Amino acid sequence: MIEIIPFKSVGGIKLGDSIKNYQPEAVGEQHDITKVTGYDFFNGTVTVYVQDEIIEWIAVYGDCYLKDVNIYQMNIRTFFEQFEIQTRYRKVDDRVWVNDKEQQDVYEIGNMGLQIWVNNSGKIASIICDIE
Repeated sequence: MIEIIPFKSVGGIKLGDSIKNYQPEAVGEQHDITKVTGYDFFNGTVTVYVQDEIIEWIAVYGDCYLKDVNIYQMNIRTFFEQFEIQTRYRKVDDRVWVNDKEQQDVYEIGNMGLQIWVNNSGKIASIICDIE
């Protein structure tokens, strides 16, 4: 079970920790400008983004649990109701292209350190967890 603990960890991988403490399944190329590298875990369901060997943020692309509730593919309105989120989120102004055919809405839930990406059918497609 991949559990999200806001501001702390995803699936036991701790934000702010050294990537050297973990055994990734695959390593991506370092981005030329940002110097961020992605490391895959849990059969590609989780990507850990690292800068200077420190885990900066973690993205989840499959089943994951927040307070014992699987939020992946949950309707965004259900998510807001389930976690009593009313005005404590901010929707990013523009929709973001995720590939040539699909745009997604992005919600920043600051008090949980989450960024929620929502597909065209209103369901959570990915979750990004951050320290700040």
